[in-house]
Amino acid sequence: MRLVVVACLLAGCGGDDDGGGGRSDASSASDASTGDAAAPGLDASVAGTVTVTMYSSGLPIVGATVLFHGPDGSLVDRVMTDADGKASKEVLPGSSLTTIRLEGDFGFLATYYGVEPGDEIVTGTPPGVSPEPETMDVTFDDSAGSDFVVHHSCGANSGAASPITATLNTLCDRANEDFLLVLRTDGQPTGFKAMNDVPLVDEGAVVVPDGAFTAMSSFNAMLTGIPGDVTEIFADYGVTSDDGTSFLSSASVVPDAGTEGLVLPYPGGFGATSTLTLFVVSSTGYGTQRRQSSATSAPASGGVNLTDSLLPWIEGEPAFTLATGSVSFTTTGAGSWDLGQCFLQYAQDNWYLYAPPGTTTIALPEFPDDLAGLAPEGGDSVSVACGMIDSDALDADEMRVHAENSTFYLRTLPPPHVFRESGLTTF
Repeated sequence: MRLVVVACLLAGCGGDDDGGGGRSDASSASDASTGDAAAPGLDASVAGTVTVTMYSSGLPIVGATVLFHGPDGSLVDRVMTDADGKASKEVLPGSSLTTIRLEGDFGFLATYYGVEPGDEIVTGTPPGVSPEPETMDVTFDDSAGSDFVVHHSCGANSGAASPITATLNTLCDRANEDFLLVLRTDGQPTGFKAMNDVPLVDEGAVVVPDGAFTAMSSFNAMLTGIPGDVTEIFADYGVTSDDGTSFLSSASVVPDAGTEGLVLPYPGGFGATSTLTLFVVSSTGYGTQRRQSSATSAPASGGVNLTDSLLPWIEGEPAFTLATGSVSFTTTGAGSWDLGQCFLQYAQDNWYLYAPPGTTTIALPEFPDDLAGLAPEGGDSVSVACGMIDSDALDADEMRVHAENSTFYLRTLPPPHVFRESGLTTF
């Protein structure tokens, strides 16, 4: 069993003083800096301030520990987060920082490598407005079938007959809402009716005009340059209206040639923007690759050359080496990426590592003696997963500050935009 003695660490429970009754900090708060003083010996011409803000459940985490290391890996300072959940330090380019959050007996660590002066990193979910639920009943002629879906800006609701209650909330609705009623046959979308700019009234009603459903259009995805080791490709094609209502369809193919076509149904004329997402599985590569492209229109066809579009694959399983305190992986194939990500799970702790482009060996930072028990030890079974991510809209510096929620953040960027992932796709 590990015994961890930690200095004034608080759980991410809105500043709970004892960390939820779990591991706590036995050293005095005076042992940790507030981050106001510059580290000695820094070159003022290149040094600058890095700030990290830590949240949990929308509240700042007060008194958590942040470790700042210099470019050479030496510990510069340990800083406690203030009443706003912030910790700052003046550092040199290429430094690193590690956030440490305890919740009961569980530890959550994240290390950001290659930080630069001016970086403002946010972990956790910042404060937001609590959504208030709203509903509208969608009434329609249901004689055409027994499987219907109502799409709106908050998602979708399904039913076998009229009416279907659309469940909305105040975070995603608009004064005017677009509703898309989809008819499904044998689980597949076959027709639709669109109601645009409907005034939204809580507990109100939407009456869909009678008449035939409009047949779905077909999006033709032409995939070329498929590598011989690709065993399966999954595709999603989505369209989104000006008011944020989305429709998504899926298809897959097991390629037996370098070129394959996929046909995905969609409501023609409904979407203002579109997204084509490919999930590619290889017999030799580790994990899955994702390629997502968005456009400022909703075309009826599109092509992707996979030879030119994929990131390098990770070859084999990523590894953690206790003797060197490092995580490593090997890549195969050409290409570069903006951000490397690895995840370690061991004992009762989870550790995320965010590394600069091209990094395939990541050395864990050294901890002070009283925090050393948070790192993997000889008796721990360590599980490792790694991945890479790349965006044509953000550079490596922008990716680093959004590292914790990179995939979600990239999906919210306005089109046109392409981002790619290789390896672990669940960060």
